[in-house]
Amino acid sequence: VYLRYGMIVVDKPPGPTSHEVVAWIKRMLGVSRAGHGGTLDPKVTGVLPVALERMTRIIGTVMHSSKEYV
Repeated sequence: VYLRYGMIVVDKPPGPTSHEVVAWIKRMLGVSRAGHGGTLDPKVTGVLPVALERMTRIIGTVMHSSKEYV
């Protein structure tokens, strides 16, 4: 039940795409829907917010909020 309203913050390593990370999370947790709040290039490391199930509805808000790349 809690996964339906969950958000996971991933420290994405270099290598996988953001889409691959989301696919792994879906498989590991057995959820049908997940979405990330911003695309990171495969070579880049960084914070990747991943919304699960019903929480995917707010991912647009995350996508349009201000971000800073260092």
